[in-house]
Parts: sequence; C-alpha cells; structure tokens
Amino acid sequence: IVILGGALAKDRFNGWRTTNFDEGDNFGLSGDRLRIVAANLLIKDRPDENFLVVASGGKGQYKDIPGMPDLSAVIKKELIEFGVPANKIIEENKSNNTYQQLVELKKMIKERKLRKVTIISNKYHLPRIRAFIGHDAELKQMSHQANIGLELAAAEDILLRFEPSVWKKMIAEAYASRAMKERITLEKQGVAQIKKGVYQFN
Repeated sequence: IVILGGALAKDRFNGWRTTNFDEGDNFGLSGDRLRIVAANLLIKDRPDENFLVVASGGKGQYKDIPGMPDLSAVIKKELIEFGVPANKIIEENKSNNTYQQLVELKKMIKERKLRKVTIISNKYHLPRIRAFIGHDAELKQMSHQANIGLELAAAEDILLRFEPSVWKKMIAEAYASRAMKERITLEKQGVAQIKKGVYQFN
C-alpha cells in the first residue's frame, strides 16, 4: 500500500500532521489525512495478508522551513498511531512532488520485487497520477502487468465503503466547495499539460 504525501499543517503541539478537508497547501484544498485513514481501513480489512506500507514524500514544498520533517515521517507517525506496526512501514523521502514519488516507487517495485501495489491518494488527484503513469513507459508497463498489479485507489471511495456514516456528508460538502472546484481545475490543467508535453516535472 503506497500513500502519496502532499500537504501538512501545524498541530496543537506545534508539530506537524496531515491536512483535513478544510486545509491545504500552495495548490489549494488537500485533505491528505483521508489517505492515512483509508490505508488503515484497508489493512484492517485484510488481517491475514502480508503487507508493506510505503509512506512517500520528502520535504517537498516545505524544504525551506527550518526543522521541517519529511512527509514520509509524518505519515509513518500517524499510521503507527492507528496501530500499524512500525516494521511494516517503509519511508521514501527522496521525492518532492507527485511525479518524483512515482519514480521512486518504480525503483522500489523493481528493487524489492513488490507485488499487488495499491497507490492511495485523494480522488481529485488520481487523474494526474494516471497521466504521469501514462507518460512513463516503465510505469505504464507495470500498470498492465498482472504479476505487479499496480492500481490506484481513491481514499474517499475506501472511506465511503467502510465508514459511510462517518464520511459521506464531509466528503460531499468538500467536493461541492469552491476551494475543491478550484483544486480540480488546477489538476485538470496539469493533466492537459502532461498530455501536451509541456508539464514542468521538476
């Protein structure tokens, strides 16, 4: 299970945590916390499966903030708080954006011979991830290889499957908001740029 890191926010102890739907980053509304909760629900639903969780992301857009932790470290901390064993979590902290996260994942799949890989992110983010995979020949091939099984999963869909009474209203309100519509517009622009070959990957 691969959790792509995105945005962080300060917690009440002046530390860092993943964002809720009323928070975001330089690109707008985010809701990264849903990815952590969704991954935990998937793990609990498959108690007999041997699994690894990849917490992905370096400092990214926060690289100039002194003392800033890696996104991967924050994701790992929150997974452990949910009860996920620390020895089941791998940190990937070399990447600083979504495309770099996918490139590092590609290396990890080959080096560790990973199988049945599920990438979890927010629903609004998945079209751009698909576009990145389509742009990269190796990732595209991996997505069609049955022995690897590279698939994308929307955190929102997982939450609605397992805990609809908790999440249905919150998700609906978030996706009806102006902030989310602006975020989706930006994501669509990114997809169009990737397809046109003019996307700034670094």
